[in-house]
Amino acid sequence: DPIAQNKLTINSVGVKTYGDAAFRLTTSGGSGSGNVTWSVPENNGVVKLSGNQVTILGAGTVTITAKKAGDSTYLPAEATYKLTVKPSF
Repeated sequence: DPIAQNKLTINSVGVKTYGDAAFRLTTSGGSGSGNVTWSVPENNGVVKLSGNQVTILGAGTVTITAKKAGDSTYLPAEATYKLTVKPSF
């Protein structure tokens, strides 16, 4: 039977400011060969994702979720990260 992965963590990107360039998210930990997929709430007004690339849309706070798929050895794993984007003034 598959076992739990090592803890999956979304690596910190610090506090961002509206107007900052797009950036990429990365994870550490986890186990096995499963792919990582990323998500944010729809119409959150703060960021949009394309894979692991984040484009800032506005100021605010949003929770980003990373899910690492399971494989024949490991169960799926999930991590969340609260990203804050400050106004540009």
